[in-house]
Amino acid sequence: MRLASNRVLVVLTVALVGCHGELPLANTDAGGAGDAGDGGDAGDAGDAGAADAGHADGGAPIGTLLAPIEIDASTLPAWFLDVRDSRDATSHSFDRYPPSTLAMAGAEFIYRFTLAQPAKISLTLASRGGAHVYAALLSEGGNPPALWGNDAGSLSDVKIDNTIGRTFVYDAGFLEPGTQLSPGTYYLSIDSPDDATAGLYELRLKLALLPSLCTATTLPTPGGTPIEVEPGDGCPAGMVRIPDTSPYCIDRYEAMLVGISDAGTSYPWSPYLNPGAHRVRALSVGSMIPQAYIDKTHALAACTAAGKRLCTYREWLRACRGSAGTTYPYGNTRDQNINPANPPAAWDPQGDACDDARWEHTAIEYFSYLGEGSSSYVFSHLDNPCIDQLPQSLDPTGWRPRCASEDGVMDMMGNIHEWIDERDVASASGGTRTVPAGHGAFAGGYYLDTYLNGAGCSYLTTAHVPSYSDESTGFRCCADLP
Repeated sequence: MRLASNRVLVVLTVALVGCHGELPLANTDAGGAGDAGDGGDAGDAGDAGAADAGHADGGAPIGTLLAPIEIDASTLPAWFLDVRDSRDATSHSFDRYPPSTLAMAGAEFIYRFTLAQPAKISLTLASRGGAHVYAALLSEGGNPPALWGNDAGSLSDVKIDNTIGRTFVYDAGFLEPGTQLSPGTYYLSIDSPDDATAGLYELRLKLALLPSLCTATTLPTPGGTPIEVEPGDGCPAGMVRIPDTSPYCIDRYEAMLVGISDAGTSYPWSPYLNPGAHRVRALSVGSMIPQAYIDKTHALAACTAAGKRLCTYREWLRACRGSAGTTYPYGNTRDQNINPANPPAAWDPQGDACDDARWEHTAIEYFSYLGEGSSSYVFSHLDNPCIDQLPQSLDPTGWRPRCASEDGVMDMMGNIHEWIDERDVASASGGTRTVPAGHGAFAGGYYLDTYLNGAGCSYLTTAHVPSYSDESTGFRCCADLP
């Protein structure tokens, strides 16, 4: 996501279809998300369309209490990404969020979403270019919502978090990732102490089903029509040209699937379901949940149906490491400079450049909600579609702009493992890695682990046969230049 000027507006809403009074205040000081970098069209959030920063039909400026920026939470899970400049805000509904004594004299942008059922929320706000931006989540306590206004008595409990890029959530009295929200309407205020400290910010919001509401038949599919973007570099749509000694093309994004009918038409496919006997085709589209629960055999078939193939290990490594051969897609130092095997208590995984680590295994978390705590049960049910629907699991493709390689390839570290053509692993690794006979290989790690089997781009798993799949397995495709 290139930020070429002081006034940048990008809005992304990702929604899947077919799914079965406290005010946390968080501050992201200068540099929270850093620059988006020059990772090509990193994130391509613009593919989802940009919101109008002007006026609503009724004449009220967009982003005020009378015309809030709407977040679609009609189906869950849902994701929302917004890159905006708070200097463009016109609302002055709030000047303080008690009990904090910090004045908020700057203009704010107001967002709104409505939940028809309980949900878990995770929200990250990061500033850019020296801005100081804060966020407060308000539950609608009356009608009209403007009753809040500047009335300190109506704002009962505000929590402050001064950690840069810190994830914060609504909760009754404290902040904790993935906390539950009750059904209702909520307003989110993005504010600054004064107009001089306002500036560019990146807002990311995730709303997930409660584990108790998700079952093995909860298989949401993408809403809308996914469209692969023409790169204009000689590669097929959705791909990036890698200027290697022998140039080739690689998917910019981790692959999603569409089903193919007997008549040859496409239909939506759930990213949480293995294709089984169904025909599918791979697509590389930004802002979509990538396909998980897929084995190498189906991944290869999906690439072939798209006129592509699985990447060789050499191709995959070059696309991830860039021409300089860096350890991570974005450089040689791990973002936040943490040890992912033993992260500090203050570490926030939602602030990482890539979706690359997590405190607790998603399968353990999900099944513990259901009272199934034994390891033998949990790890024999890794095909359950609810595992990857928890908060802080799978991200939409391109969701983290800084997780871009030198050539603008997104999410090569973390998010979802990527099946490869393993036949050149020994030669591409200089003999340091081999694949057991009859096994396949997947690279890059996933949202839980990007270090056990190698750091960053060197992460490689060779323990499974090509027919293996679980909540962590995905893929992307490569192709020869036309």
